[in-house]
Amino acid sequence: MCPSPERLFLSFLYYLNSILGLNPYVLDRHGVLRFRANTLKRYWSFAIGNLTGILVLFSFYIVYDRVSVVNFLFIRQLVYVECLLRCWTITSCYYQIFYNNSRLLPCVNRLLRIVQQTTLAYSKNAMNRTFVPIVLKVLCIDVILSLVYLKVNMLTPEPSLQYNRAINIFFVLLGAQITNLVLLLLLFAARCYGSINTLLEATIRQLVPFETDCSFWAKRRVIRQQICCDVSDRLDDILALHQDLSELVRRIFRILQTPLLFITLTQFVVILSRIFLIYVTTAQRARHSISISRSINSTFYLTFEVCQCILITSAYATFTIRSRRTGEILNAYINASIDRRTEQSIERFSLALMTTDSRIRVAGLFELDLEFLYSLIATTTSYLIVLIQFQLKD
Repeated sequence: MCPSPERLFLSFLYYLNSILGLNPYVLDRHGVLRFRANTLKRYWSFAIGNLTGILVLFSFYIVYDRVSVVNFLFIRQLVYVECLLRCWTITSCYYQIFYNNSRLLPCVNRLLRIVQQTTLAYSKNAMNRTFVPIVLKVLCIDVILSLVYLKVNMLTPEPSLQYNRAINIFFVLLGAQITNLVLLLLLFAARCYGSINTLLEATIRQLVPFETDCSFWAKRRVIRQQICCDVSDRLDDILALHQDLSELVRRIFRILQTPLLFITLTQFVVILSRIFLIYVTTAQRARHSISISRSINSTFYLTFEVCQCILITSAYATFTIRSRRTGEILNAYINASIDRRTEQSIERFSLALMTTDSRIRVAGLFELDLEFLYSLIATTTSYLIVLIQFQLKD
C-alpha cells in the first residue's frame, strides 16, 4: 500500500531534522507509535549544535572581513547584530533540545497520542489542509528561494566568497527548520483543537432535541436520562483531552521560548537591514559599493523572512481561534431541559475554560498574533525613517 502524501512529508521532516541534529529521538513503530530516546542521536545533536555555532561566527567573520560591506556604518552594525542573533538562535535551540531531552520526550509522545485520538473526528480534506501551510513553506520558500539565492551567489567571481555564502545559506535553512518545528507544533495543536471542537459540537447537539421537542421527550424520561449520562461522560472526556492538550502546548513552548524569541528578533533585524540596504542601493545609487547581486540577495532574504513571519503569525492565529471556539460551542445551547449531572459537567467545563489561558507569550513579552505583526510593521517603519534620516544627513 502506497503511503499518503502527509506521511511522506512528515517522514521527510523527520529524517532531515535527524541529520541536522534537531531530532534526538527515534520513532518506535512496534506496537503503539511513539518516540524514544536514543543516546547516539542525542550526542549527534550536541556535536552538530556546537559545530554549527562555531561555523556561524567563523563564516560571518570571513565574509565580512574579505568583502567591503559598503562604507555605511548602520548596515554593517545591523549585519553584526544579525550574526549574533542567528548564532544565539541555533545554539539556544540545540541547547534546549539537548538539556531538556527528558522533559520534552513525554510531551511529544503525549501530543502524538492526542493527535491519534482526535484524527477520527477530522475529515480527510481537513487533515490535508492542515499540512498545506508548512508544505508550501518548505517547497516554495525554503527550497526555491534558497536555490535562487545560491544561483545568484554563484555569479560572484571570488571562489572563497561563494563557499562562505553557500555555508550561510545552509545556516539560514537550519534556522528555517527551527521555524518549521514551531509551525508544525502550532498546526498540529490547531488541528487537535479543531477535532475537539468537532467532538464537542456533536455531543452538544444531542441535547438540542430536548429544547426543540420538549413534549416528545417529556414522555421518554428513561431514554433522555441515558442520553444525558452519555453526554456527561463524553463532556468529561473531552474536558480532560482539552486540558491535557493546553498544558502540553504550554510546556513545549516554555522550552522553546528562548529560540523563538531570537527567531523573532532576527526577523526584525533582517527585515530592517535588508529594506535599508535595498534603499541605499537604489535611492542612493551606491552600486559602486554594493553589487547588484547583493541587492538581489537582500530581496530574496527579505522575502524569505517576511514569509516565515506571516506563516507563524497566521498559524498562531488559527491556534488561538480554535482554542477559544470551544467555549462558544459549549454554551451554544443552554435552555435545554437536562439532568443535574449534565449541568455539572457543563459547568465544570466552562469553569475550566475560564481558568485556562490558551495564549502563548514568548518569554512573557508578546504573543505571535496579528497584533504582533502590526507592531512589527510599525516598529520597522519607525526605525527605517530614523536610519534614512541619518543616511541623508551623511
